[in-house]
Formats: sequence, C-alpha cells, structure tokens
Amino acid sequence: MDPLNGEDSVRGYNLLKPLGRIIYFGAANVAASGENRSLLTAFKTWYKCFSTNSLSILSDNKSIAGYHLGYLLKYFDSGKEIALKTIDELFRLYNEGAIKPQIDSIYPLSKVGEAMQRMHNRQNIGKILLQPDDEANATKNNDTTTE
Repeated sequence: MDPLNGEDSVRGYNLLKPLGRIIYFGAANVAASGENRSLLTAFKTWYKCFSTNSLSILSDNKSIAGYHLGYLLKYFDSGKEIALKTIDELFRLYNEGAIKPQIDSIYPLSKVGEAMQRMHNRQNIGKILLQPDDEANATKNNDTTTE
C-alpha cells in the first residue's frame, strides 16, 4: 500500500514480486507545499509519477489499484455504504491486532496548531493523534512527540 505516490510509486512497483499487488491511496509526494508550489514543480512531480500500460502489467504479472475516498463518496451512489463497511473492517482488523498503525506523536487538542505544523512540515513518520485535553493531561508522559 502506497500513500506517497510520485517518484516512490516507481520504486514500489519495482519491488513487487510476480503476482504482487500495489494499492495507491495517497499522494503525499505529489502535493507541493510552501515555496516549492509552482506550475513547473507540479509538472515535474507529475512527470516523475509512475506510468505504465496494460501489456506491461500483464507481462510483469503484477496488479495495480487505487483508492480515493473523496471521489468514492462524491461520485458513486454506493460510496457511503462501501466506506462504512471498509471502516468497520479496519476496526475489526485493528481490534484483532492484525494491523498496527505507526503513531508518530500525540498532541492535546489545545495544541492542534502545533500538530498541524508538524504534519505540514512533513516531520511525522506515522500518524499524528489528537487527544482531548483532560485525557492528554492524564497521560504519564506529556511529551507530545516520540522523537
């Protein structure tokens, strides 16, 4: 599963073994931010994205899929139902310990700005969680990052 896309999508595809599958569900490396935001930067990023054709996929014996929640909800009548079933399944897998999300940091809700800045600066590796202030104060370690 690839949340990065961009240049990394080529590496991800090349790492697949025969009959391997890759699912693109994000584009963290495609979205330019800050001073890098320009039409030229957007074009360079798009140009470096993975591109292939059906015959190559067939001869490589690999599978490619994509998932965009926003489009699913907006353009498909059954999008909401599919999304709710998927969320239920994810919670089931999480509760069984089959999936373990990587947590980068936990911030009290009152410091949402700091959490957003950390994400905007792409300093996080994993999820940034927000916690109601009373719960955050009750935690043993008030350190907001796991660095």
